[in-house]
Amino acid sequence: MSPACLAVLAACFPLGAHAHVASADAAGLPDLQPVLEPWVVGTLLLSLFLYVAGYLRLRRHAAAGPDDEADAGVGASGNGASAPGASAPGASAPGASAPGASSDGASGDGARTRQRQLLAFLAGWATLCIALVSPLDALGPVLFSAHMVQHEMLMIVAAPLLVVSRPLAVWLWAFPRRWRRPIARAWRWRPLLRAWTLLTGALAAWMLHAAALWLWHVPRFFQAALADPTVHAWQHASFLASALLFWWPIFGASRRTVPGGYAMVSLFTTMVHTGALGALLTLAPGLWYPAYAEPAAALGVDALRDQQLGGLVMWVPGGLAYLIGGLYVGWRWLARPALSVSVMVLLAVPASMLPTRPAHAAGDDASSADAMLTARGRYVASAGDCFGCHTNPKGGAPYAGGRELWSPFGTIVSTNITPDPRHGIGGYTYEEFARALRRGVARGGKPLYPAMPYASFARMTEDDLRALYAYMMHDVPAVDQSPPPTDLPFPFNQRWMLRGWQALFVPDEVYQPRPGRDAQWNRGAYLVQTLGHCGACHTPRGPAFQERGDDETSRHFLTGGVNDHWFAPNLNSGMGSGLGRMSVDELATFMKTGHANGNMAYGSMVETVETSLQHLTDEDLRAIAVYLKSLPPNADSGRYREDRAAAAEATPEQGNRTLDVESVGAAVYKNFCAQCHQANGMGIPGVYPRLAGNPSVLAQDKTSLMRIVMEGGRSAQTAHGPAPQHMPPFDTVLTEAQIAQVITYIRSSWGNDAPPASGAEVAQLRQALKK
Repeated sequence: MSPACLAVLAACFPLGAHAHVASADAAGLPDLQPVLEPWVVGTLLLSLFLYVAGYLRLRRHAAAGPDDEADAGVGASGNGASAPGASAPGASAPGASAPGASSDGASGDGARTRQRQLLAFLAGWATLCIALVSPLDALGPVLFSAHMVQHEMLMIVAAPLLVVSRPLAVWLWAFPRRWRRPIARAWRWRPLLRAWTLLTGALAAWMLHAAALWLWHVPRFFQAALADPTVHAWQHASFLASALLFWWPIFGASRRTVPGGYAMVSLFTTMVHTGALGALLTLAPGLWYPAYAEPAAALGVDALRDQQLGGLVMWVPGGLAYLIGGLYVGWRWLARPALSVSVMVLLAVPASMLPTRPAHAAGDDASSADAMLTARGRYVASAGDCFGCHTNPKGGAPYAGGRELWSPFGTIVSTNITPDPRHGIGGYTYEEFARALRRGVARGGKPLYPAMPYASFARMTEDDLRALYAYMMHDVPAVDQSPPPTDLPFPFNQRWMLRGWQALFVPDEVYQPRPGRDAQWNRGAYLVQTLGHCGACHTPRGPAFQERGDDETSRHFLTGGVNDHWFAPNLNSGMGSGLGRMSVDELATFMKTGHANGNMAYGSMVETVETSLQHLTDEDLRAIAVYLKSLPPNADSGRYREDRAAAAEATPEQGNRTLDVESVGAAVYKNFCAQCHQANGMGIPGVYPRLAGNPSVLAQDKTSLMRIVMEGGRSAQTAHGPAPQHMPPFDTVLTEAQIAQVITYIRSSWGNDAPPASGAEVAQLRQALKK
């Protein structure tokens, strides 16, 4: 019988179940009369309906494959510590998303996982029915032992089963897609994620569970729960909720995360205080709860014996369950190779036989080598700026994907590259990982969009690639979250066409050091051309969206390009719009802090400095600077005449015939710009950038200048640089003509000599940005 049929049969159970209340009949005996409580039965029925509906939709979606978007949606997301059952859409297949593309593939493992989750939910749901709807609920106000059975079923049976079943995420799939997305986005709200991370922390979850367990058994509170059905409902709700929080760090984490010492401590200490409370109830000389005396006597049951039986229910079955759980977690923890070898050595070797001098075991050497490998991988990830593209800037978990990347063909959503086996790359072998980075082919043969710079990563060395794989698989926390799929319009959604593009434009060899160049130059070239993938933004694109140059042998390499309506400037040694007037030291400082020689990072370069460049070593930054300074001044534009730095506007020989009349651009600059950038365009070092001789001001392309005037911006926040500053937007203050005039004024003053801007260019960019 299929799980779906089991679910339908199970749905019929509450239809005949009734909640019971205890009342006295004429003879004074408790009268158990069935009284339907719709809010209990209705809630259980609704929960089952939503889970089965979500499960069936997930199964259909997995069977249809990743290209069927009819039922595509999103699960509740999180930051590695998602809500109980909400961290995964409960049934997305374990086919991992490769870096740079969305993947929603299904597999047999994913189907089995969904079935296990369904069975866990049905078992937990049935437990709730027994505890809250069956005649056991009617016996709760009559017999203390029955009430304790209810509590134990909620805390040690239903709660862990529900955590394993991930109900919130599966419920979410029961709703239409237009509802799922807003709910999933709301779950990414940073304060909510922080609160959930705090609540599911080992210490906080343990304290909340312990508080619920002890406080509700204080006689005064317990008596109040017996007297008021509403308080009774809150009592049971708090037990279930705190137990869900308690079990979440143990059973709700990713399968790749083996619970450590904190899980054992939580389980063993909970076993101790559950047993302690049960022992107090069992060994107490008198009744804790007098309210049970009369109904128990009416049934011919000794009230003290009833209390003792209830204490034993807590002491023995309850404490034993936590003890078994702790032993199981301990076995899993000790089963790890490093720990098991250490424990076996300690148990097998007598102390007298231990060497008197320190000795390094092979396991220690292996652990040290692994640590060095993952540390190198962390550095490679920083150099490649994996965090910048694969982390949602709106509160997303590191490397969990969800960032929207602009392209001329539509928005591409970055994927989860954490070691989560369902939605990340946890199932990738090294060969599959290398193929994704070097060839742009995800697991299963799906081509990736070139928003992922695999054309640059193709030349990574084997050592760097293996180190990066080790870091991503072992040091990055797994996040059970599936970003929204990339949905490009036809024909760009036909990924098979990318195979031809990859065959033409993706190199097939690792970077080879240039003979005749020293080690520093070659290191800089390797970082710029491969890991740093600088050409992805700073090299113009061809008609097939390919970079028009891979290295310094191309005259187009790093001569500037427009990406997401920002112009990434020329990085060669040109004296106008290039880096010719910056020294090697100044260029290295610029990459480390975002400031140097009056220049300041802006636009998308700010994030690159913050998430990547500032984390590189001084030696690597200097190597990059040495390499960039060696590039020939191709496509240089604009001129800077330092001897004319005192001229506020263009001279007559530059075309200005009305020097005695202040231009509109000059008036706008004095009113809105001079306070920060100074009247002479020199700015304030370390605070506001200079505009006189600024390479970005002299660039042929004016996109970045126009955009930053319209939208404003900020400087980088780094560990070693000055405090970040903000530039206000002027889009609603200045007209298109005024923006064009002030840019023209800046590009022709203080020795600057660059072509003017026009109002039509500003209007065109405004339309593109939808301002």
